[in-house]
Amino acid sequence: MFLKGWIAKKVLNDEECRDYLIRIIALSLNLEEEEVRKNIRLVDTSVGNKQELMHQETDVLLENDFFNVEINYNYCEEGMIKNSCYIANLMIRQFESGKGYKHFKKINQVNLNNYDLFKEGKFLYRSRVMEESCHIVRDDLIEIVDINLDFLSNIEYTEIKKFNEYDLQWLLYLFVCSENNKRKEIYHDTNFMRMVERMMNNLTKNLNEMLYYDPEEFRKNAEYKEGERDGEKKETNRNCP
Repeated sequence: MFLKGWIAKKVLNDEECRDYLIRIIALSLNLEEEEVRKNIRLVDTSVGNKQELMHQETDVLLENDFFNVEINYNYCEEGMIKNSCYIANLMIRQFESGKGYKHFKKINQVNLNNYDLFKEGKFLYRSRVMEESCHIVRDDLIEIVDINLDFLSNIEYTEIKKFNEYDLQWLLYLFVCSENNKRKEIYHDTNFMRMVERMMNNLTKNLNEMLYYDPEEFRKNAEYKEGERDGEKKETNRNCP
C-alpha cells in the first residue's frame, strides 16, 4: 500500500487543500459541504488538556463541530485504544464547570485505514454507540467512519477515472496510486484537485529521492555486515576461557 501517515497528514492539513478535506468529511459523514465548511476551523491537534495527556496529538482536528481525521497505516490494538482516547479527550475538553452538558458538540471521527478493520470486504464502515440486540442508537454524540483504503488498491485506475469528483473512492484513490502520471491523468482536470495532486507529486518525489537505493548493493552490504558480526562472534567465543 502507498499511504504514508505523514504524507496524508501534510496534504489534509494544508490550507490550499482545504476543499479536498471538506469534501472527504462531507461525503464520509453524509453532510452538505457548506454545512461542513461553515462549521469548521483547523485547531491545535493536541487534544490533551492535562499534563499527563500533553503528547496525545491527532492527525487532523477541526471544530466548531469536532471533526477528527486519523490516518492508520498498520493495525494494532494499541492504535485502536489511542483513537478511542482521542474521542474521550475531545469529550472531556468540552466540559466547563457550571455549564452542564447540553452544549457538548458531536465528535465525528473519520479513520483512513490502510487495512480492512472489520474484514467484511467493504469500503466504508459506520459506527455509533447503540444497544446491541435492537440496534437502537444510544445517543448522537459520537460517530466513527472507518474507510478501508485497501479496498481501492484492487481497483484499476482506468475504472476510477469513470467516477466523478463527488465520489469518495475517486477522491481517496489519490493515496493508493503510487504513479505520478496516473494521478495526473485522474485529477489534473479538476480545479480543486490540481493543487492536491501537485502537492502529492512533490512529496512523493522527495520521498523517492530520500529513499533511493540500489537493491543489489543493499543486499551485498547486508551480507557483508552479517559476515562481520559472525566473525566477531566466533573470535569472542575463541577468546573466552
